[in-house]
Amino acid sequence: MSSSRVLSKAGSSSQSHENKAYEVGQPGFFTVYGEAKPLQNQAVSKFNERMVGSLRDLLSESDLKALDENYHETLDRYRAVMRSRKAFLLKNPPIIYP
Repeated sequence: MSSSRVLSKAGSSSQSHENKAYEVGQPGFFTVYGEAKPLQNQAVSKFNERMVGSLRDLLSESDLKALDENYHETLDRYRAVMRSRKAFLLKNPPIIYP
């Protein structure tokens, strides 16, 4: 765990400015500190349930098309977040302390 993390009286964590960039658009199921991302885990679980359900109950062509469009829209939004994150990190290099 980073020394820049501070626990408040309520037990929530706050981070110093040099680490916040890594929390925006951080890919994967865990933060850079190894903490689970519950909202992302829930979203993937729901998606997996829908996929399993669609294998059991075949979807109509229009439903499949809607699912495909939703997938590609989500993928485009994810890629936009990653481009934004990369641009931010290029403009704001990490602070390296001696």
